[in-house]
Amino acid sequence: SRPLILVLANSETLQIVMKNPDLPYTEVAIDCRRITNWQSLHDVFAEAFGFPDFYGRNMDAWIDCMTDLDAPDDELSAVHAPIGGVVVLRLDHAKT
Repeated sequence: SRPLILVLANSETLQIVMKNPDLPYTEVAIDCRRITNWQSLHDVFAEAFGFPDFYGRNMDAWIDCMTDLDAPDDELSAVHAPIGGVVVLRLDHAKT
C-alpha cells in the first residue's frame, strides 16, 4: 500500500509548499505497524526524530519536540526542517 504523507507546517508554509513542489524538505519515515499503544508511539517517534534523553514520553513533551523542528539550537530533536523548508512525515503501513 502507498504511504500516507503528512507535511508538518503551519498553514502559511503549507500554502507555499503546495505552490512550490521543489521546496526543500526533510523526510521522516514512521512504520505505523510498530505503534500499538501510547508507549510505543513515544518509542517510535523518539527513535525516528532523535528526541533527547530527557524526553518526557507524554503528549506535552511530544508537542514540544515536534513544534521545535525548525529550531536546531533548542536540541529537542535530531531532525530539523531545512532553512525555508518543511519536515515531511511519511506514515508507512498507516490504516486509512
